[in-house]
Amino acid sequence: MVETRCVVGIDLSMVSPAMAVFCNAPDEGSTAEGGIGEGPSREGGIGEGVRAEGGGSESEETDGAGSIRTGRWHLYCFAQRVKEVGKSRCIAPGVTLVFLPSIPNSAENSNCVRYEHIRFHLLRIIADLVDYQPRVHIEGYAFSAHTNASYKLHELGGILKHSIFQLLRQECSTTPPTQWKKRCTGNGKLSKLEMVRFLEDHGPKIDLFAVFGKPVTATVPCPIQDIADSVGIVLAALTPVLPQSKRKPGPVEPSSTKRAKRSYPV
Repeated sequence: MVETRCVVGIDLSMVSPAMAVFCNAPDEGSTAEGGIGEGPSREGGIGEGVRAEGGGSESEETDGAGSIRTGRWHLYCFAQRVKEVGKSRCIAPGVTLVFLPSIPNSAENSNCVRYEHIRFHLLRIIADLVDYQPRVHIEGYAFSAHTNASYKLHELGGILKHSIFQLLRQECSTTPPTQWKKRCTGNGKLSKLEMVRFLEDHGPKIDLFAVFGKPVTATVPCPIQDIADSVGIVLAALTPVLPQSKRKPGPVEPSSTKRAKRSYPV
Protein backbone atom coordinates (compact mmCIF):
# COMPACT_ATOMS: atom_id res chain seq x y z
CA MET A 1 0.00 0.00 0.00
CA VAL A 2 1.36 3.42 -0.98
CA GLU A 3 1.65 5.81 1.92
CA THR A 4 -0.36 8.94 1.17
CA ARG A 5 -0.09 12.29 2.89
CA CYS A 6 -3.39 14.13 3.00
CA VAL A 7 -3.82 17.62 4.41
CA VAL A 8 -7.13 19.45 4.86
CA GLY A 9 -7.40 23.20 5.47
CA ILE A 10 -10.67 24.82 6.56
CA ASP A 11 -11.46 28.53 6.58
CA LEU A 12 -14.57 28.63 8.73
CA SER A 13 -17.28 31.27 8.53
CA MET A 14 -21.07 31.49 8.70
CA VAL A 15 -21.28 33.22 5.32
CA SER A 16 -18.83 31.45 3.02
CA PRO A 17 -16.72 28.68 4.57
CA ALA A 18 -14.21 26.97 2.29
CA MET A 19 -12.06 23.87 2.40
CA ALA A 20 -8.91 22.85 0.55
CA VAL A 21 -7.63 19.27 0.30
CA PHE A 22 -4.24 18.18 -0.97
CA CYS A 23 -3.48 14.48 -1.29
CA ASN A 24 0.08 13.65 -2.23
CA ALA A 25 1.31 10.13 -2.99
CA PRO A 26 4.76 9.02 -4.23
CA ASP A 27 3.00 6.99 -6.93
CA GLU A 28 1.05 9.53 -8.97
CA GLY A 29 -0.82 6.78 -10.74
CA SER A 30 -2.26 5.32 -7.56
CA THR A 31 -5.96 5.61 -6.91
CA ALA A 32 -8.30 4.68 -4.12
CA GLU A 33 -11.69 3.06 -4.13
CA GLY A 34 -14.94 4.91 -3.59
CA GLY A 35 -15.86 8.56 -3.99
CA ILE A 36 -17.38 11.36 -1.99
CA GLY A 37 -20.61 9.87 -0.79
CA GLU A 38 -20.49 7.37 -3.68
CA GLY A 39 -19.88 3.65 -4.12
CA PRO A 40 -18.10 3.47 -7.52
CA SER A 41 -14.33 3.60 -7.94
CA ARG A 42 -12.42 6.84 -8.47
CA GLU A 43 -10.68 5.88 -11.64
CA GLY A 44 -12.77 8.40 -13.58
CA GLY A 45 -10.95 11.26 -11.84
CA ILE A 46 -12.57 14.42 -10.48
CA GLY A 47 -16.23 14.23 -11.32
CA GLU A 48 -17.67 12.55 -14.37
CA GLY A 49 -16.16 13.77 -17.59
CA VAL A 50 -13.35 15.85 -16.07
CA ARG A 51 -9.86 14.77 -17.10
CA ALA A 52 -7.94 13.72 -13.98
CA GLU A 53 -4.39 13.72 -15.25
CA GLY A 54 -3.72 17.42 -14.75
CA GLY A 55 -4.49 18.68 -18.25
CA GLY A 56 -7.91 20.21 -17.54
CA SER A 57 -9.02 23.64 -18.68
CA GLU A 58 -11.14 26.24 -16.93
CA SER A 59 -14.06 25.56 -19.26
CA GLU A 60 -14.45 21.94 -18.20
CA GLU A 61 -17.45 21.59 -15.91
CA THR A 62 -19.49 18.71 -14.57
CA ASP A 63 -22.32 18.05 -12.15
CA GLY A 64 -21.77 16.26 -8.86
CA ALA A 65 -19.31 16.53 -6.01
CA GLY A 66 -16.64 14.53 -7.81
CA SER A 67 -14.03 12.22 -6.29
CA ILE A 68 -10.71 12.50 -4.50
CA ARG A 69 -7.56 11.59 -6.42
CA THR A 70 -4.02 11.69 -5.13
CA GLY A 71 -1.52 14.23 -6.41
CA ARG A 72 -4.19 16.91 -6.87
CA TRP A 73 -5.71 19.94 -5.19
CA HIS A 74 -9.43 19.80 -4.39
CA LEU A 75 -11.09 23.07 -3.42
CA TYR A 76 -14.60 23.36 -1.99
CA CYS A 77 -16.85 26.34 -1.40
CA PHE A 78 -20.57 26.83 -0.81
CA ALA A 79 -22.44 28.06 -3.88
CA GLN A 80 -23.52 31.70 -3.87
CA ARG A 81 -26.00 31.12 -6.73
CA VAL A 82 -28.46 28.29 -7.34
CA LYS A 83 -27.03 27.42 -10.76
CA GLU A 84 -23.60 26.75 -9.22
CA VAL A 85 -24.80 24.01 -6.85
CA GLY A 86 -23.14 20.65 -7.55
CA LYS A 87 -20.83 21.98 -10.26
CA SER A 88 -17.26 20.71 -10.43
CA ARG A 89 -14.71 22.66 -12.46
CA CYS A 90 -11.15 21.84 -13.40
CA ILE A 91 -9.76 25.38 -13.00
CA ALA A 92 -6.07 24.56 -13.58
CA PRO A 93 -3.87 21.51 -14.15
CA GLY A 94 -4.31 19.34 -11.07
CA VAL A 95 -6.80 21.71 -9.41
CA THR A 96 -10.55 21.09 -9.08
CA LEU A 97 -13.15 23.46 -7.63
CA VAL A 98 -16.43 22.01 -6.32
CA PHE A 99 -19.50 24.07 -5.39
CA LEU A 100 -21.39 22.66 -2.40
CA PRO A 101 -25.11 23.37 -1.78
CA SER A 102 -25.84 26.94 -0.70
CA ILE A 103 -26.04 27.70 3.03
CA PRO A 104 -29.67 28.31 4.14
CA ASN A 105 -30.32 32.02 4.70
CA SER A 106 -30.45 33.34 8.25
CA ALA A 107 -33.80 35.10 7.77
CA GLU A 108 -35.76 31.87 7.35
CA ASN A 109 -33.56 29.32 9.14
CA SER A 110 -32.27 28.92 12.67
CA ASN A 111 -28.58 28.86 13.56
CA CYS A 112 -28.77 25.12 14.22
CA VAL A 113 -30.08 24.45 10.70
CA ARG A 114 -27.18 26.41 9.22
CA TYR A 115 -24.62 24.74 11.52
CA GLU A 116 -25.85 21.31 10.48
CA HIS A 117 -25.76 22.19 6.77
CA ILE A 118 -22.12 23.29 6.94
CA ARG A 119 -21.10 20.41 9.23
CA PHE A 120 -22.79 17.76 7.08
CA HIS A 121 -21.23 18.79 3.76
CA LEU A 122 -17.70 19.35 5.09
CA LEU A 123 -17.73 16.14 7.12
CA ARG A 124 -19.02 14.20 4.11
CA ILE A 125 -15.87 15.10 2.21
CA ILE A 126 -13.54 14.41 5.16
CA ALA A 127 -15.22 11.01 5.68
CA ASP A 128 -14.15 10.06 2.16
CA LEU A 129 -10.53 10.73 3.15
CA VAL A 130 -10.36 8.34 6.12
CA ASP A 131 -8.26 5.81 4.21
CA TYR A 132 -5.68 8.55 3.56
CA GLN A 133 -5.37 9.36 7.30
CA PRO A 134 -5.92 13.10 6.78
CA ARG A 135 -4.60 15.83 9.05
CA VAL A 136 -7.23 18.55 9.45
CA HIS A 137 -6.21 22.16 10.10
CA ILE A 138 -8.75 24.86 10.95
CA GLU A 139 -8.05 28.58 11.10
CA GLY A 140 -8.06 29.83 14.69
CA TYR A 141 -10.62 32.35 15.83
CA ALA A 142 -9.92 36.06 15.47
CA PHE A 143 -11.44 37.26 18.73
CA SER A 144 -13.42 40.45 18.43
CA ALA A 145 -15.13 42.91 20.73
CA HIS A 146 -18.32 42.26 18.74
CA THR A 147 -19.28 39.13 20.70
CA ASN A 148 -22.77 39.03 19.23
CA ALA A 149 -21.33 38.55 15.73
CA SER A 150 -18.66 35.97 16.64
CA TYR A 151 -20.46 33.55 18.97
CA LYS A 152 -22.05 31.74 16.01
CA LEU A 153 -18.63 31.04 14.52
CA HIS A 154 -17.41 29.71 17.88
CA GLU A 155 -20.41 27.42 18.17
CA LEU A 156 -19.98 26.17 14.61
CA GLY A 157 -16.27 25.60 15.21
CA GLY A 158 -16.98 23.51 18.31
CA ILE A 159 -19.59 21.41 16.52
CA LEU A 160 -17.30 20.77 13.53
CA LYS A 161 -14.23 19.95 15.64
CA HIS A 162 -16.20 17.48 17.74
CA SER A 163 -17.66 15.81 14.64
CA ILE A 164 -14.20 15.49 13.06
CA PHE A 165 -12.84 14.02 16.30
CA GLN A 166 -15.62 11.43 16.36
CA LEU A 167 -14.84 10.51 12.75
CA LEU A 168 -11.03 10.46 12.79
CA ARG A 169 -10.39 9.98 16.53
CA GLN A 170 -7.83 12.77 16.44
CA GLU A 171 -7.80 16.46 17.31
CA CYS A 172 -7.92 19.15 14.65
CA SER A 173 -4.98 21.52 14.52
CA THR A 174 -6.00 25.15 15.09
CA THR A 175 -3.69 27.92 13.90
CA PRO A 176 -4.27 31.69 14.21
CA PRO A 177 -4.26 33.63 10.91
CA THR A 178 -1.02 35.48 11.65
CA GLN A 179 0.83 32.22 12.35
CA TRP A 180 -0.21 30.25 9.27
CA LYS A 181 0.38 33.29 7.05
CA LYS A 182 3.84 33.78 8.52
CA ARG A 183 4.73 30.14 7.97
CA CYS A 184 3.22 30.02 4.48
CA THR A 185 4.32 33.37 3.03
CA GLY A 186 6.84 34.79 5.50
CA ASN A 187 4.51 37.69 6.30
CA GLY A 188 1.98 37.21 9.10
CA LYS A 189 0.14 40.43 8.22
CA LEU A 190 -0.60 39.62 4.60
CA SER A 191 -3.86 41.21 3.38
CA LYS A 192 -6.68 39.26 1.70
CA LEU A 193 -5.68 40.64 -1.70
CA GLU A 194 -2.00 39.81 -1.17
CA MET A 195 -2.94 36.25 -0.18
CA VAL A 196 -4.94 35.76 -3.39
CA ARG A 197 -2.04 37.17 -5.43
CA PHE A 198 0.43 34.91 -3.59
CA LEU A 199 -1.41 31.82 -4.85
CA GLU A 200 -0.86 32.84 -8.48
CA ASP A 201 2.79 31.75 -8.16
CA HIS A 202 2.67 29.28 -5.26
CA GLY A 203 0.87 26.07 -4.37
CA PRO A 204 -1.87 25.32 -6.91
CA LYS A 205 -0.90 28.46 -8.90
CA ILE A 206 -4.41 29.76 -9.55
CA ASP A 207 -5.86 33.19 -10.32
CA LEU A 208 -9.07 33.15 -8.29
CA PHE A 209 -10.24 36.53 -9.62
CA ALA A 210 -10.11 35.11 -13.15
CA VAL A 211 -11.76 31.85 -12.09
CA PHE A 212 -14.78 33.71 -10.71
CA GLY A 213 -14.73 36.41 -13.37
CA LYS A 214 -14.31 39.18 -10.82
CA PRO A 215 -12.28 42.39 -11.18
CA VAL A 216 -9.22 42.76 -8.98
CA THR A 217 -10.17 44.95 -6.01
CA ALA A 218 -8.67 45.65 -2.59
CA THR A 219 -11.87 44.31 -1.00
CA VAL A 220 -11.76 40.63 -1.92
CA PRO A 221 -15.27 39.14 -2.28
CA CYS A 222 -16.50 35.80 -1.00
CA PRO A 223 -15.78 32.99 -1.68
CA ILE A 224 -12.47 34.07 -3.25
CA GLN A 225 -10.92 35.19 0.04
CA ASP A 226 -12.16 32.07 1.85
CA ILE A 227 -10.75 29.67 -0.76
CA ALA A 228 -7.43 31.52 -0.72
CA ASP A 229 -7.21 31.24 3.07
CA SER A 230 -8.06 27.53 3.08
CA VAL A 231 -5.28 26.88 0.52
CA GLY A 232 -2.89 28.98 2.60
CA ILE A 233 -3.67 26.89 5.68
CA VAL A 234 -2.77 23.73 3.76
CA LEU A 235 0.45 25.26 2.41
CA ALA A 236 1.44 26.27 5.93
CA ALA A 237 0.85 22.71 7.13
CA LEU A 238 2.98 21.35 4.29
CA THR A 239 5.82 23.79 4.99
CA PRO A 240 8.50 22.20 7.21
CA VAL A 241 9.23 24.04 10.42
CA LEU A 242 12.73 25.48 10.25
CA PRO A 243 14.78 25.30 13.45
CA GLN A 244 15.26 28.53 15.33
CA SER A 245 18.75 29.96 14.88
CA LYS A 246 20.67 30.06 18.14
CA ARG A 247 22.29 33.41 18.62
CA LYS A 248 25.51 33.58 20.54
CA PRO A 249 25.26 36.08 23.36
CA GLY A 250 27.25 39.22 22.65
CA PRO A 251 29.59 40.99 25.12
CA VAL A 252 27.82 42.40 28.16
CA GLU A 253 28.11 46.15 28.39
CA PRO A 254 29.35 47.27 31.83
CA SER A 255 26.63 49.12 33.70
CA SER A 256 27.21 52.82 34.22
CA THR A 257 28.23 53.88 37.71
CA LYS A 258 26.62 57.28 37.25
CA ARG A 259 23.19 57.86 38.68
CA ALA A 260 20.51 58.62 36.19
CA LYS A 261 19.17 62.15 36.48
CA ARG A 262 15.65 62.27 37.87
CA SER A 263 13.06 63.58 35.49
CA TYR A 264 10.52 64.16 38.24
CA PRO A 265 10.49 66.34 41.38
CA VAL A 266 11.45 64.71 44.66
